[in-house]
Amino acid sequence: MASELLLQKLEFELARLKAQVELLWPKEREVTARLGLQDGQEILEIGSGPGFVTQRLLEDLPTARITGLEIDPLLIERAREKLAGPDAERVTIVQGDVMNPPLPEGRFDLAFARYLFMHIPDPVGAARQIKRLLKPGGRLVISELDAGFTGLRVPELPEYDPWAKKWEQALSKRGSNPHMGRHLPRVLAAAGFTDIKLEPYLVSSDEVGSMAPFYKYLFDADVLGAPLVKMGLATAEEIEAFAAAVKGFLASERPLVIILRLVAAGRA
Repeated sequence: MASELLLQKLEFELARLKAQVELLWPKEREVTARLGLQDGQEILEIGSGPGFVTQRLLEDLPTARITGLEIDPLLIERAREKLAGPDAERVTIVQGDVMNPPLPEGRFDLAFARYLFMHIPDPVGAARQIKRLLKPGGRLVISELDAGFTGLRVPELPEYDPWAKKWEQALSKRGSNPHMGRHLPRVLAAAGFTDIKLEPYLVSSDEVGSMAPFYKYLFDADVLGAPLVKMGLATAEEIEAFAAAVKGFLASERPLVIILRLVAAGRA
């Protein structure tokens, strides 16, 4: 029974991550391209997870070679299943920790880390480890959120900011840094990177053309509320009240959501 619950929890989380990639990647890709992510490169994807972003990299960069570094064997298994196909020869998934990566030094043109650094206890140390793996002049590109930017909603949804604050507390309680986005340039500088850049990007529900991925990623109280209740950060009644507020928001005339994310890059 416990294993079934764990599997169900994993499936819910994978569905949320998939929705996140579908929502953010088109704009994220534009920024990462400006910051150095190009076709033909030898690319290291740090924390490659179940392969959602790896698949996008393969599609967008048809001559690049991708090495994924992932610590979780279950996610590696999912990634290998997902990436089996005509492009499989361009992908290698390696099990390992970013703090002690089992990879050769000076091999990669670019390393890409997405929503990973906020969960690393020693982000500067991780960036130094990644720097060793890059060729001279290679780049590290880091994509992150920052809880200081909760986004815009029309009409107003006053219940969202307290909801976001509870998730900020949940991340902190788990040992993550929900404000990592603002610290990325300093992390890169402390690790010895130069030519450091920080770029924001916005994603709008009007531009996407659907509220569905925003709902899965930000508003789904049934899925996202359960961890808050378990951690003692919200009551079941508060989750129900938030769900009702979201339902009203989505039923309004032409609801709008705009969110902001950050991407930083530095040169080795």
